[in-house]
Amino acid sequence: MAKLNYLLDGVWLLALALYVLVGVDQVPFHGDESMLVSMSQDYAYLVQQHTAGPIQYQSNHPDTAQQELRILNGTTGKMAMGLAWDLAGYELDDLNDPWWWGFSDPSGDWNEWTWNIYSGHKPGDGVLHAARISSAVLGISGIW
Repeated sequence: MAKLNYLLDGVWLLALALYVLVGVDQVPFHGDESMLVSMSQDYAYLVQQHTAGPIQYQSNHPDTAQQELRILNGTTGKMAMGLAWDLAGYELDDLNDPWWWGFSDPSGDWNEWTWNIYSGHKPGDGVLHAARISSAVLGISGIW
Protein backbone atom coordinates (compact mmCIF):
# COMPACT_ATOMS: atom_id res chain seq x y z
CA MET A 1 0.00 0.00 0.00
CA ALA A 2 2.85 2.40 0.79
CA LYS A 3 4.31 1.89 -2.69
CA LEU A 4 0.96 2.79 -4.24
CA ASN A 5 0.83 5.97 -2.15
CA TYR A 6 4.33 6.96 -3.33
CA LEU A 7 3.35 6.23 -6.91
CA LEU A 8 0.20 8.34 -6.59
CA ASP A 9 2.21 11.16 -5.00
CA GLY A 10 4.65 11.03 -7.91
CA VAL A 11 1.86 11.06 -10.48
CA TRP A 12 0.23 14.01 -8.70
CA LEU A 13 3.49 15.97 -8.60
CA LEU A 14 4.13 15.23 -12.26
CA ALA A 15 0.60 16.39 -13.14
CA LEU A 16 1.14 19.64 -11.23
CA ALA A 17 4.46 20.20 -13.00
CA LEU A 18 2.85 19.65 -16.40
CA TYR A 19 0.02 22.01 -15.46
CA VAL A 20 2.55 24.74 -14.63
CA LEU A 21 4.51 24.19 -17.85
CA VAL A 22 1.41 24.16 -20.05
CA GLY A 23 0.35 27.50 -18.57
CA VAL A 24 3.62 29.30 -19.31
CA ASP A 25 2.43 30.86 -22.56
CA GLN A 26 -1.22 31.13 -21.48
CA VAL A 27 -0.66 33.71 -18.75
CA PRO A 28 -1.41 37.31 -19.77
CA PHE A 29 1.63 39.58 -19.82
CA HIS A 30 2.13 41.88 -16.84
CA GLY A 31 4.45 44.89 -16.66
CA ASP A 32 6.27 43.44 -13.64
CA GLU A 33 7.59 40.71 -15.93
CA SER A 34 9.17 43.46 -18.00
CA MET A 35 11.03 44.76 -14.97
CA LEU A 36 12.29 41.31 -13.94
CA VAL A 37 13.42 40.39 -17.44
CA SER A 38 15.17 43.73 -17.77
CA MET A 39 16.94 43.19 -14.46
CA SER A 40 18.20 39.80 -15.62
CA GLN A 41 20.92 41.91 -17.21
CA ASP A 42 22.79 41.24 -13.97
CA TYR A 43 23.37 37.72 -15.28
CA ALA A 44 25.09 39.17 -18.36
CA TYR A 45 27.32 41.38 -16.22
CA LEU A 46 28.35 38.64 -13.81
CA VAL A 47 28.44 35.53 -15.99
CA GLN A 48 29.11 36.74 -19.52
CA GLN A 49 31.17 39.88 -18.89
CA HIS A 50 32.74 38.75 -15.59
CA THR A 51 32.26 42.12 -13.91
CA ALA A 52 30.36 43.08 -10.78
CA GLY A 53 30.85 46.82 -11.19
CA PRO A 54 27.49 47.62 -12.79
CA ILE A 55 25.55 45.89 -10.04
CA GLN A 56 27.49 47.00 -6.97
CA TYR A 57 25.75 49.39 -4.63
CA GLN A 58 26.92 52.98 -5.00
CA SER A 59 25.62 55.89 -2.94
CA ASN A 60 25.77 58.16 -6.00
CA HIS A 61 24.50 55.62 -8.54
CA PRO A 62 22.95 57.30 -11.61
CA ASP A 63 19.91 54.98 -11.43
CA THR A 64 18.77 54.69 -7.81
CA ALA A 65 15.56 52.91 -8.86
CA GLN A 66 17.66 50.10 -10.37
CA GLN A 67 19.52 49.66 -7.09
CA GLU A 68 16.32 49.67 -5.05
CA LEU A 69 14.73 47.07 -7.34
CA ARG A 70 17.86 44.93 -7.11
CA ILE A 71 17.57 44.90 -3.31
CA LEU A 72 13.80 44.40 -3.35
CA ASN A 73 13.74 41.49 -5.81
CA GLY A 74 16.82 39.51 -4.86
CA THR A 75 18.90 37.54 -7.33
CA THR A 76 17.71 33.95 -7.81
CA GLY A 77 14.84 34.61 -10.20
CA LYS A 78 16.73 37.16 -12.27
CA MET A 79 19.82 34.96 -12.56
CA ALA A 80 17.63 32.00 -13.55
CA MET A 81 16.00 34.17 -16.23
CA GLY A 82 19.43 35.22 -17.45
CA LEU A 83 20.57 31.63 -17.68
CA ALA A 84 17.37 30.72 -19.55
CA TRP A 85 17.69 33.44 -22.20
CA ASP A 86 21.41 32.73 -22.50
CA LEU A 87 20.74 29.03 -23.14
CA ALA A 88 18.04 30.02 -25.64
CA GLY A 89 20.62 32.03 -27.60
CA TYR A 90 19.66 35.56 -26.58
CA GLU A 91 22.08 38.29 -25.52
CA LEU A 92 22.11 41.40 -23.36
CA ASP A 93 21.07 43.53 -26.35
CA ASP A 94 17.88 41.45 -26.67
CA LEU A 95 16.61 42.58 -23.27
CA ASN A 96 13.93 45.18 -22.87
CA ASP A 97 13.88 48.31 -20.74
CA PRO A 98 11.87 48.17 -17.51
CA TRP A 99 8.16 48.95 -17.65
CA TRP A 100 7.41 52.60 -17.02
CA TRP A 101 4.56 52.66 -14.53
CA GLY A 102 2.48 55.78 -14.30
CA PHE A 103 3.14 56.98 -17.83
CA SER A 104 0.79 59.76 -18.84
CA ASP A 105 0.53 61.61 -22.10
CA PRO A 106 -1.01 65.08 -21.85
CA SER A 107 -1.99 64.91 -25.52
CA GLY A 108 -3.93 61.70 -24.92
CA ASP A 109 -2.35 60.04 -27.95
CA TRP A 110 -0.71 57.29 -25.92
CA ASN A 111 -1.85 55.15 -23.04
CA GLU A 112 0.63 53.45 -20.70
CA TRP A 113 0.30 50.03 -22.33
CA THR A 114 0.75 51.21 -25.91
CA TRP A 115 3.62 53.56 -25.10
CA ASN A 116 5.55 50.91 -23.15
CA ILE A 117 5.21 48.34 -25.93
CA TYR A 118 6.10 50.86 -28.65
CA SER A 119 9.12 52.08 -26.66
CA GLY A 120 10.69 48.65 -26.16
CA HIS A 121 9.64 48.09 -22.58
CA LYS A 122 7.97 44.74 -23.30
CA PRO A 123 10.31 41.76 -23.75
CA GLY A 124 10.34 40.01 -27.09
CA ASP A 125 8.29 36.83 -27.25
CA GLY A 126 11.34 34.52 -27.20
CA VAL A 127 13.02 36.24 -24.25
CA LEU A 128 9.70 36.34 -22.37
CA HIS A 129 9.14 32.64 -23.02
CA ALA A 130 12.64 31.76 -21.76
CA ALA A 131 12.13 33.89 -18.64
CA ARG A 132 8.76 32.31 -17.94
CA ILE A 133 10.19 28.80 -18.35
CA SER A 134 12.84 29.60 -15.76
CA SER A 135 10.17 30.86 -13.36
CA ALA A 136 8.06 27.78 -14.03
CA VAL A 137 10.99 25.48 -13.29
CA LEU A 138 11.68 27.30 -10.02
CA GLY A 139 7.96 27.05 -9.16
CA ILE A 140 7.91 23.34 -9.96
CA SER A 141 10.95 22.75 -7.77
CA GLY A 142 9.04 24.50 -4.98
CA ILE A 143 6.05 22.21 -5.53
CA TRP A 144 8.25 19.14 -5.35
